[in-house]
Amino acid sequence: MKLQKKNTQFLLIYLPIILIICSFIFYILLSLQINHLHDKLLLLKQENILKLLDEHKREIELHSGAKGEYTVTEINTPTSKKYNVITDTSIFYASQNKFLPFKMLTERFRHLGKDYEITTYSSSIETTHLMVAVFSIHGLIYIIMLFSIVIINRKVSEELWQPFYETIDKLNTYDISMNSSLNLNHETGVTEFDELNRVAQQLVTKDQLAYQSQKQFVENASHEIQTPLAIIRSKAELLMEQPDLNEKTAELINDIAEATTRLSILNKTLLLLAKIENNQFLDQKKIYLSEVIETSLTNFQQSFDDRLPQIKKDLDNSSYITANLSLIEILLNNLIKNAIIHNEPFGNINIALKHNNFIIENTGPALTISEELLFERFRKDSNKPNQTGLGLAIVKQICTLYDYKLSYTYKDHIHRLQVNF
Repeated sequence: MKLQKKNTQFLLIYLPIILIICSFIFYILLSLQINHLHDKLLLLKQENILKLLDEHKREIELHSGAKGEYTVTEINTPTSKKYNVITDTSIFYASQNKFLPFKMLTERFRHLGKDYEITTYSSSIETTHLMVAVFSIHGLIYIIMLFSIVIINRKVSEELWQPFYETIDKLNTYDISMNSSLNLNHETGVTEFDELNRVAQQLVTKDQLAYQSQKQFVENASHEIQTPLAIIRSKAELLMEQPDLNEKTAELINDIAEATTRLSILNKTLLLLAKIENNQFLDQKKIYLSEVIETSLTNFQQSFDDRLPQIKKDLDNSSYITANLSLIEILLNNLIKNAIIHNEPFGNINIALKHNNFIIENTGPALTISEELLFERFRKDSNKPNQTGLGLAIVKQICTLYDYKLSYTYKDHIHRLQVNF
């Protein structure tokens, strides 16, 4: 998951929780404040009514006042009732056919020598409506804030992380084999990104030096090894031509010559693998696969003569790819040579090429190694000790270089190798 998406996910998880908690606290404080204001208004209302009644110089009409405003009753007997206490009550309104909530406050006062108690009422509906309206507006504002924070965070994150993504793109497209320089911005405006680019630049520079040293070493080692091998082979050939050579010595010299030849082939093969890994085959062109296969088969027919197994082919002449010609020739030659060498006497080889899908099958006994080790270096059939065990390793390396899909199966005495170009 991308960092920006993960950051947004955390915001959407924790920010609503924080907003809900804040809303709950806001609701409690708002309720306390509105109730306090309501009580103050009720006290003020009662004070005004008492002042108005006190101004009358005549008897007070009992139960005077509009419904839900105030009531007045005369006190004829002693009472222990508590006064000046605000309580909640409800009054039935026939017009609405329901009880409506009110707050009431009862006060005792004396007028013209008589004791009265007055109960003042104040409706709670308006305060309830006010709380609902304020809380609804508050919730709407919170929702707008939530989405605004998420959107602003995404926009700001895109801008802040832009230097990081630029660095990733440059590192992702950088090819060390091209021997090109990597220029990373060291003044992004963010200290952490500047440090990241500086460290990445140092690592790439070190890798470039190591790559060039390794490349030079492989080339020099291969060249230097070929010279003494050629000398040994030529000296062995001169010894073979000596007139006083006996049979036993001739066999020993012949073994030396054959071992030298195998060592020379092994050296060239390892050098080829190193060049493939270092991506030194940069030239690419349009290649018709059927032409390369036909050329390879012709060369093998000349080399193996009558020892060549029976070959059936079904080639699509329109199939082509863009790659290095030498590498594709090596890949197809190794696959065909592998099918020939590891075949059985009077065996068969089937070659098919359709829609850039190359399949080669050959008869032969089951593998003496596991299929997982087939494409590893120096893994070879115990019955073929003279082989280098690098042919399929080279095939694998070329397929990896060009991102071709390589697969192997064995069924009904048939080995099947497939390459999807």
